[in-house]
Order: sequence, then C-alpha cells, then structure tokens
Amino acid sequence: MLINFIKRNKYHLIAIFIFLFLPYLFFKGSFEINNVILGQNDPVTFTLPLRKLVIELIKNFEFPFWNRYTLSGTHLVANSQAFVFYPIAFFLDLLFPIHLANNISVLLHYSLSGIFMY
Repeated sequence: MLINFIKRNKYHLIAIFIFLFLPYLFFKGSFEINNVILGQNDPVTFTLPLRKLVIELIKNFEFPFWNRYTLSGTHLVANSQAFVFYPIAFFLDLLFPIHLANNISVLLHYSLSGIFMY
C-alpha cells in the first residue's frame, strides 16, 4: 500500500523534498551558533530575549506569567512575541540554543511556505 502511494505520488514527493531542503541549502551558514541570526531589529533585540526568558522560567518549573525585567513588570504569557503557546518555536527553544532555534524556525517556515504553496 505504501509502495503504491509512493509510485503514484513520486513527483509530488520529490517536489516536497526539494522545498523542504532548499532553504537549508541557501542558508547553510546559519547553523553555526554565533555566526548569523536570521531577522532584523525586533527578532534580535526584543523577541529573542523574551523567548530565552520563557525557556529559563520553564526549565526552573515556573509558568511564564510575568516578565519582571521590563519596567516594573509586564505580562509575559499574553505577549505574542514571547511564543509561549507557539509549539514549533517553543519546542525548538527547548531543544537548541536560542539563536540556533530561531534560525531553524525561520528556515522551517520558509520550507513550509514552499510546500503549502505547491
């Protein structure tokens, strides 16, 4: 059954495979941890520190309700740029260093956009 599926959809699977790995080929230098951070301005100066704070709080068995480092404290769980409830970024942040997780997340979104456009 799987063999028949692969035979019928051979060209579609090849196209999906190409779209999956094409961004990683173009941005192959972004996998070195301190080499390149994909994105400008907000991802580097605002979003990455929030994501790092969320992961540090989770690793200390605290739910990230509050950011005590901004002004007199601001909400963290309700901040959409902290990616608390975004599963792709959340699991990548848990598995990899924050800069590498950001790069993989950006490249994964390029891959997924190509696959879904196909």
